[in-house]
Amino acid sequence: MQISFPRELDAGSGGVTFPAIVDGRRVPCKVSREALNDHFKAETEGILYAFLKHSSEIEANARALIEQQKFQPDGSILISTLDIGPRQGQQASVS
Repeated sequence: MQISFPRELDAGSGGVTFPAIVDGRRVPCKVSREALNDHFKAETEGILYAFLKHSSEIEANARALIEQQKFQPDGSILISTLDIGPRQGQQASVS
């Protein structure tokens, strides 16, 4: 599966949307404002800056959701705070 992320961003009140190209097909992706705030300090840096600063990790999360075929009913990918690892400054709990 070929997945790429062209640099086309739209920062809105609900988060940042960006496309993925999956085997030549455009798939809309969005990272929620909550995820940006919880994991990337967007509340102090701004959502677009936080996205750009952490785009590699965000795109890796989008790639994983695409590969796992965890699409929304409309065919898009939504990255929520639960889709990203432990919050900054927190360690993962070990079971």
